Amino acid sequence: MRTKQEILRVHAEECFRRAGLVTDSLLRHDFLNLAAQWLEMAAAQQELEMWRERLTMSRRAQGSTTLPETLIKFQAWRRGQGNALEVAMLGGKLETALGVLTRAASEVIGNGARAAFYIANPAGTTLHHVVGMPPGYAEAVDGFKIGADSLACGLATHTGQPVLTADVTADARWEPWRSMADKFDYRGCWSFPIRTSTRTASLAIYSRDPRAATTSDVAFAELVTRSAAIVIERHIHSNGSGS
Repeated sequence: MRTKQEILRVHAEECFRRAGLVTDSLLRHDFLNLAAQWLEMAAAQQELEMWRERLTMSRRAQGSTTLPETLIKFQAWRRGQGNALEVAMLGGKLETALGVLTRAASEVIGNGARAAFYIANPAGTTLHHVVGMPPGYAEAVDGFKIGADSLACGLATHTGQPVLTADVTADARWEPWRSMADKFDYRGCWSFPIRTSTRTASLAIYSRDPRAATTSDVAFAELVTRSAAIVIERHIHSNGSGS
């Protein structure tokens, strides 16, 4: 029986094969783009399997007969990731696919954390909320500037590096936005860049209490952003206009 990674790679190989048969350059590009996404999904699936194996080994070493909370959360993430990628591949709405990822990511991080996605405008100068936070917050931050003098997702998107704020009340850069943080009940804010070949975006993790990101938190966020990049790339490619 084929593994999930093997099945995904077979899909990629089929897309490459079809790309070599068509004469239309745009259609060939479509097949090649889809093949690349299948391969990224295979890589993400392989990483997930490695995480699962480590957790299982840890459980056995401790002599536990019940599933640890970490493994339960990991399995929930696997389901969420798979559902999100399926929605994207079937041409579903970007908000729907990323919404699945936000719920799965929030569950894994735990302690009341909330995940949200933002996507840049075509010019790459401002960010716009896609899913994850209440309408009032989405409206207030719509058009958030991307740049070196920004903060949180605006800065992470500009530098391509995570911006990890353990406590917004202790960071001077957050002074203009502290009232928003208080209104929407969060103290910690971690921002991670998402890059695709066509558009930049970001993942934000909001926590109710001050919270420093651990190495494991950052590693997990990288897995989330990788999955989100595939979803966003597929959506933009399917729409053609880059909207």
